[in-house]
Amino acid sequence: MLQFSVAAGTPVVNVQLLNFFVPPFLWYTTGLPVNDLTLASIIVGGGANVNVRAATVVGPADASGAIAAAGVRQVLLAANGARKRWSLTNPSTATEVLQFSYVTNVAGLIDLVPGDTWDESDASVSGDEIWIVAATMGHTFTAYEW
Repeated sequence: MLQFSVAAGTPVVNVQLLNFFVPPFLWYTTGLPVNDLTLASIIVGGGANVNVRAATVVGPADASGAIAAAGVRQVLLAANGARKRWSLTNPSTATEVLQFSYVTNVAGLIDLVPGDTWDESDASVSGDEIWIVAATMGHTFTAYEW
């Protein structure tokens, strides 16, 4: 563990370095979401200890799974107008491309080669239904929705 502290105040932030993927999430302070990498938004009121007002972690919904039928589009995420972010990963151990599209784009597909991740957030996030397809039944994928 690597620890950062302020000599003249009380804030202390612990950082753990991990050598594996941890899905991103949002910290909520007083009902306002802030990105978990924005420390300044978590520390409140001129040097107050971050533990004074504990943050609530709002984790993503896990939509991971496997392709149900070879070469056939399946719904990854249902339409969700409140969606804030979503991500899809084709595992690095995969042997083929994983493709996705939005319900509004029936003809076009976006390719994710093994090891690729698509991460969509902020103003660009789509609330449309999202489909995925792969050539092999049982092709696994990792997906999250916030």
